[in-house]
Amino acid sequence: MKIEAITFLTIFVPIIGALTVPLAAMISKRARSIWSVALVLATALFPLLLIPFALNGGELIIRKTLTLGLDFTLVVDALSIFMSIVSSSIGALIVIYSLGYVSHDENQTEYYLMVLLFIGAMMGLV
Repeated sequence: MKIEAITFLTIFVPIIGALTVPLAAMISKRARSIWSVALVLATALFPLLLIPFALNGGELIIRKTLTLGLDFTLVVDALSIFMSIVSSSIGALIVIYSLGYVSHDENQTEYYLMVLLFIGAMMGLV
């Protein structure tokens, strides 16, 4: 898989997946929880696929021009890969731990939606 595709998957799987959490909640609470864990584990897996690229000293700059003269730029290097591995792994641990911790709360769907949006935003930042 190309480095650029893995980078975009790392960012947009949790963001787009977060928007599908309410749909999974319509099926059942268990389906919502399984879907949330699957999304966060996938997000934690994608940066691990970039380790060989980082070990070879690779650096990639992804630049997309948007409308109104705005640019969307991502820099993929060893530091950003390391930080994304750490952040996504901690995010995965948080979601897995929170399965039991928030099991009695009423707004679990909103919680998982917000946590996944946060993880996606964090991946975009690092």
